[in-house]
Amino acid sequence: MGTDQVAALRDFVAGWYADIPVHPTEPGDADLGGTAIPPPLREFYRAAAGRAVVHGVQNCIRPVSRLIPDAGCWVSFADENQGAFTLRYRPGSVDPPVRCDDGVTMRDEAQPLSGVLLQFVLSEAAVGARVGGSGWLGPAALRQLTSTLLPVPLAPAGWRGGPDSLHAGPGLVVAVAAADSDGDHHVFVGARHRSALGLLRRLDLPWEEFDGPAPTE
Repeated sequence: MGTDQVAALRDFVAGWYADIPVHPTEPGDADLGGTAIPPPLREFYRAAAGRAVVHGVQNCIRPVSRLIPDAGCWVSFADENQGAFTLRYRPGSVDPPVRCDDGVTMRDEAQPLSGVLLQFVLSEAAVGARVGGSGWLGPAALRQLTSTLLPVPLAPAGWRGGPDSLHAGPGLVVAVAAADSDGDHHVFVGARHRSALGLLRRLDLPWEEFDGPAPTE
């Protein structure tokens, strides 16, 4: 993470989605051709090749065919599921800057493209996993949760609903939204296997939904 976020993304996708079959008819490396795609996004497409789920469940990374520059030369590459925002990068560097366009304003993201893609993939893993949990946690409950996990060293996402912070544990990804007016955070936990949630079940947190094993299991 500290030296190569693209490698971190590639390794995470390879491990997290290892049991998802590669579909031979979905786009692969050959479809990238000579397109001038920034290296972080090119590596994302290579890592995701054959697995549509990697492109997103809640929000979505666009396919190569839809990477079209606008009049200001910003290229849209990701969209919110209901059209609330679009993420764009500005070509011209190895790891270009990213902006969030919500139709009214354009806000600069704290992370360059490599960091935004990693935020996106981890957030989608937390929100869209086949097993996991979600709920509103107050400051004390959130501290209890995150004390058992490792923080992912990325700045908060600027897009609506993006993670204010990300955390990881054995077989787990946790996405924490910014606090609401009452100081509570909407938290999503994703896991590839139900057994990985056993650690969090023992914390007895006020989840609204949780797929983990019961305390006696």
